[in-house]
Amino acid sequence: MLVGLGLLVASLCSMCGIGGGVFAVPILHYIYGIPLKRAVATVLCLVWCVSMSSTVTEALHPDSALNLKVVAFLVTGVFFGTRIGFELAKRLPVLRLKFIFCLLFAAMGLRLAMDGSPDPVASGLGGFELAYSRAWVVVIIGIGAGILVPMLGIGGGLVMVPALDMALPGLGFLGARAASLATAIVGSSRSLLLYRKSGLVDWRVGGWFGFGAAVGAILGVQAVHFEAVTAVGRSGLGAVLLFAALRFGIDSWRARNAQA
Repeated sequence: MLVGLGLLVASLCSMCGIGGGVFAVPILHYIYGIPLKRAVATVLCLVWCVSMSSTVTEALHPDSALNLKVVAFLVTGVFFGTRIGFELAKRLPVLRLKFIFCLLFAAMGLRLAMDGSPDPVASGLGGFELAYSRAWVVVIIGIGAGILVPMLGIGGGLVMVPALDMALPGLGFLGARAASLATAIVGSSRSLLLYRKSGLVDWRVGGWFGFGAAVGAILGVQAVHFEAVTAVGRSGLGAVLLFAALRFGIDSWRARNAQA
């Protein structure tokens, strides 16, 4: 069951450019009854397998959209962003931020979900070369994603993929999702090591879940390079953003009712 669920989640998420935690955590918590903190820690096994398998498959693909220069600047931004985010999370009103990002994610989700089929260049198959004069844009996107991960409890791909897709049209959706998944290798490895020390990772569950995810990621990367499926990946990411917007909206509504 875990292998099958991991395969399904990874197939979909590798096409969208996200690690899969947004779906995998509820599966372990609500279906398998694993406590939330332990579920979050264990799901990192799946996220690591999705990001690693997707990146290797993308790198070996004849039409690879992986841009290592973009990944390097993203990782730099995420590294500093997560440090800033942990500090800001202690000081800023997270409820207000969730309401703001509820609106932002809804707008981005609608844009992606309703977008038409992209042309090959916009998809990221045009040999995009990042100019160093534009590298600061990628670093800022990485910092923004890194800040929001600890503050809002979301995966960096939800921020990086649409932001890169909009800010660097030449990179395109395929390039944006490839860069996001490669960057997730660093973040998930770091987090997994920290959780390992606390003893929260269920390695047996995470191992089977991750095995299915590794296979599913290969299938997802191969599929998304077909033009018709690329459009499905964009629309799928839009649907995930709308789901995140709904979750933030419900969180804000419940918290305000509780205060009232």
